[in-house]
Order: sequence, then C-alpha cells, then structure tokens
Amino acid sequence: MKLNKYDVVLVDFNPKKGHSQSGVRPVVLIQSNLFNKKSSTLIFVPLTSVMKDIFPSEFLIEPSKCNGLKSNSRFLGSQLMTVDRNWAIERIGHLEKKYHALVNEALAISLDWDDDF
Repeated sequence: MKLNKYDVVLVDFNPKKGHSQSGVRPVVLIQSNLFNKKSSTLIFVPLTSVMKDIFPSEFLIEPSKCNGLKSNSRFLGSQLMTVDRNWAIERIGHLEKKYHALVNEALAISLDWDDDF
C-alpha cells in the first residue's frame, strides 16, 4: 500500500500492552515520504474519539470526506509510535493542509525541539 506523510490510516494495535492504544483505530502518518517508499516500519500518531482535556501536544481534527474520519478525533501528539508496516490495514484519507502546521507544532511540543521545557 502506497502511503504518504499526513495520510490517515487504520492500524491494528492488538494485542494491547500497557497504556498504549488498542483495537483498530485511525492514525496520522508523520514519517517522511523519503522513508515511506521503502521502509518496513511506519512512524505515526494515533487518534482517539474520546474527548478529554486537550493537552498542548494535542488538537482536534474534524471529520471530512478528505480525511476519512467518521467523528471528531483528538491527535495524541505525545504517543507517537514506530511499528511494522504490516500493522497498517488501509488508508482512509489524507489530513487537510490546515492541520499540517498543527501536527508539526504538537510534535515540537511533545519532543521539546526548542528545549523550552
């Protein structure tokens, strides 16, 4: 399956271990397209439809025809993961450009790229 940065993909997280996400759920692929072509692994951030307090490394994504989401989803910027490409079930959409800067901002906070924390 051909995948690109900012694609929304269904991933199978079973079996659950510890505090990680579980079940089949959507994620946003954050890996560079340079690696997406050949890599056997994928780097992504999971989404959840559970609406709790939004942390600084999170933001809300509204469902659309473009992104393929069925409900409001929270981008869990502090839970980025690398998994085997075989975990990916199908590409359901692509995150709209208006969210790209929010992805980068959430990751910058989560990874403390500017050494602010």
